[in-house]
Amino acid sequence: MISRISNIFINVLAFIILGTYTLSANNWPEFTPKATISAGVYVVMQDHTVTTDMTMQEGVTLIFDGGKLTGNAKITGNYTQIVASKTQIFDTSLSFDGIWNIDRAYPEWFGAKASTSTNPFDCSAAINKAIELKQVGEVYISRGNYYIKYPINMKYGIILCGEKAVMISEEENAGSTICLWPYDNENCLPHFSSTKDFIITVNVKNASSNPTWVKTYPAPLTAIRNLYFYNNDVENAILKGVLFAGGMEITHCRWWNFAQAVKSVSSVYADNKIITDCQFDNNINGAFDDSYAFDLSGLGDNLTFKRNHITKAGGSYKFKGLKVDKTNGAEICDNIINASSLIKDSKAVSFVSNHLEGDATQLTIQRSVVHVSNNFFEKGTEPSLKITEGASNYDLSVVSLVDNSFLCYENEDQTSEYDLQIDGKVSLEITNSYRYWITRSMVSKVYPIGLYMCDENGNGIDAFNKYSYFLSTKGSLKTASTGANVCIQCNSALNTGNVSWTAQTNSQVTWEEENGKYTYSAILIWDKDRKIIHPKTTIPNGKEPGTNSIDLTKGNSGVLLWMNGANAIGHQAMVRLIRTGNNTTKYVDLPFTGTHFIYDNGLSVCGFPWKNADNSITEITGIMPIGAIEFVGNNVVCRSKTKPASTSGWKNGDIVYNLGSGTNAMWMLSDNVWIDK
Repeated sequence: MISRISNIFINVLAFIILGTYTLSANNWPEFTPKATISAGVYVVMQDHTVTTDMTMQEGVTLIFDGGKLTGNAKITGNYTQIVASKTQIFDTSLSFDGIWNIDRAYPEWFGAKASTSTNPFDCSAAINKAIELKQVGEVYISRGNYYIKYPINMKYGIILCGEKAVMISEEENAGSTICLWPYDNENCLPHFSSTKDFIITVNVKNASSNPTWVKTYPAPLTAIRNLYFYNNDVENAILKGVLFAGGMEITHCRWWNFAQAVKSVSSVYADNKIITDCQFDNNINGAFDDSYAFDLSGLGDNLTFKRNHITKAGGSYKFKGLKVDKTNGAEICDNIINASSLIKDSKAVSFVSNHLEGDATQLTIQRSVVHVSNNFFEKGTEPSLKITEGASNYDLSVVSLVDNSFLCYENEDQTSEYDLQIDGKVSLEITNSYRYWITRSMVSKVYPIGLYMCDENGNGIDAFNKYSYFLSTKGSLKTASTGANVCIQCNSALNTGNVSWTAQTNSQVTWEEENGKYTYSAILIWDKDRKIIHPKTTIPNGKEPGTNSIDLTKGNSGVLLWMNGANAIGHQAMVRLIRTGNNTTKYVDLPFTGTHFIYDNGLSVCGFPWKNADNSITEITGIMPIGAIEFVGNNVVCRSKTKPASTSGWKNGDIVYNLGSGTNAMWMLSDNVWIDK
């Protein structure tokens, strides 16, 4: 403020030197309202009622020193300068037009003041008048709590700015907060019906019926920054945050107990939708399951959603996280999203380094081109990633899944057996994306397991799952019909070296099955259909040499099993783990992608549930490979001492090199007959 007043004095001295103004700097005339105000510097020390519209000539400066202007007239500026402290200088009944040469406008100029919930002051009109005065540029909300019970209507080009959106409960650090009216809801909620329950609209007209924009195709000059939007009244929980049309930047803002934080008008084209460093919290029970905290729908380019936090719901309240619809270029990165999200009818979307934690955090991709990379998905009761066409016109989603982590937390909520869900209309590339078993005390551990995929009805897609142990490292799925056609990359060579196992109790996992003695065995399966296997091996108890069974008690330590004798990084293979105890035999298939360690809590291993077994599952006979197995398209090349016993599961063109007895070098399947070569 001192610097601005100093600048005015410099301007006044310039007037004196140039001879254009003859009064001394301490003898400015008192302002007098009239139709036209001539160029000059005027001081407002008294209250004046403006009874007729006023137009300022260029070169007018108004210095407010204790007085204010009231009335019902319109005042039109012409690069008019205002020098005033943050006190009331205008009545809200005045209207404004033209250009005002001020670096920012303050709602305090129109009577706004910070207050408390026990004695609130309505600042709605004051904030709107500050926006009307500024026309374009910054309207500044000072530190404190500013209550509103009417909508705030922002113009295109306005920057509504405060002092960092810190928690309202942290009084010593609290920033600028716009609070909903704390009581008398019957006289508050109806006021927002004209904006369809949004407390702020930006460049929007017809908000309640057919929202569209006021300024068409606006440049990205409008922003809301550093504000905390606060509601602590259950009856107000239906209200929403910001509705905008056109390009918009929202940064360092927070919403507490709203049905929605931000929504874009989807009927208009809008580039440059930018939401960064914001947070959405809701701790009120409600029934707003279809609301996305951030709904960024509508055609446009260059969408940015970065470093935002959508927290878990409190009580029974459920909401969705992020919706992006019809964008042609978006960067969604470095966010914490504890709710489900949707990317729909969009292209060139980068979904990178996001943290999706909680049960209902499924990411759905519909008819979109998306790069999904380096994300943290906490597994919940539904698959973490769902790719669906969502209609019947066979539009494909094109998705690359690279370096993602699907976290299965031990001893927490029951998790889905599947990581991915597709409806068969997708082009999917997968690279180094795995499931990981962890506990809260072992978050840093890296035990990769392959992914499992199901169809839209929740049935496993065997064409992928049986090869998940290497397709999760590098694989592709390309289809435009129901089912899944897996394209196996050429030269996917897998090690089949010697392997042995050990098992013992471990306190990192709690046993949740019945008490008893349990025995484990394992079969390595490199190809389930062709029966290329390592025969069943009984797993010894590592703590009790010479014994194979483990005595387990419900609620005590579970079981750690680890693979020995493989190469330095473990095997890539489907491991069929078999467990016998309490007069039952169960099995689970685990797509090993190099890990050595797995943990059994009795109900599941790394989220893969135990299933009832019979002899056809626990006793598999086939050929044992020697050296590497090479997958080439739909065919297999391997080495063994024995010829396959049948042609079942094998495909014409498969080759088994003979490392056993006999004079032939190989067996090749041709016309469904094994031929000695």
